[in-house]
Amino acid sequence: MKVIAWLIGGFVLLVLSGLVEAVGDTGATPGERLPLYFAALAMLIGAGACFVLGIRNAFGTVFGRKAPKTASDKLAARPATRINPLEAEPEPVSDFDPDAALSRYLAKRPPIADAPAQASAPAPARTQRKPGGFGRKGLSS
Repeated sequence: MKVIAWLIGGFVLLVLSGLVEAVGDTGATPGERLPLYFAALAMLIGAGACFVLGIRNAFGTVFGRKAPKTASDKLAARPATRINPLEAEPEPVSDFDPDAALSRYLAKRPPIADAPAQASAPAPARTQRKPGGFGRKGLSS
């Protein structure tokens, strides 16, 4: 229904714009015609806006989000009620002791040797490649 209303409004403004422009054509001087032409132009812009909104609503109706089919689909999500931290149940007390767990881990871990790690042997030196086949050959120094 909104689409038809927008399109009818656009056509009405389009016809009124033509009528106001025709009245402006009968003016003898440009000073008499100019205000009527501006009014006709404003109506023409309004008609264009009505057509754009009508087409936008038509596409929204055809390709947009579908209407809910059941009453349960119409219910929107409601935010949850806040929990008062003073009234909330306290977290259960755990018997986990992080210090005891760390000491058990360190006791099971294999001992680390205090000897310094030996450095690996250095990589062999690379020899220079022969110059390629491109470029100036007489400038090698």
